[in-house]
Amino acid sequence: MVPESPSVFREVRNLVNKLSGRKPIIVHCSAGVGRSGTYIAIEMAYQKLKKAENMDVLSVAKHIREQRLGAVQTDLQYLFIFRMLIELLIADRAVEKSAEIRQFLVAYDELINRKKANKKV
Repeated sequence: MVPESPSVFREVRNLVNKLSGRKPIIVHCSAGVGRSGTYIAIEMAYQKLKKAENMDVLSVAKHIREQRLGAVQTDLQYLFIFRMLIELLIADRAVEKSAEIRQFLVAYDELINRKKANKKV
């Protein structure tokens, strides 16, 4: 499961960061792996990117899975990590919405819509 709107996730993330200040954040969903792992992966990857550290999402997901078995459970959650990193980097003006990024965003939205339509059947 992933949020239908990246903007809702961004708002929740902003609120969490505002309320927590510099204190550690505890993240937990119903099972503590899928959505929690996705949130943590986004935050870890984003912090690495902000520090200009070498980072790839697969390595971040593997690192989280070493600590929380089964974290980031689905292909959509994995894609959502990329989707949100793009969203955050665009908001920071660290990247521009290039043709490649627009193409990814369109393909992502189409995939989400197809998955939603298939669930209704």
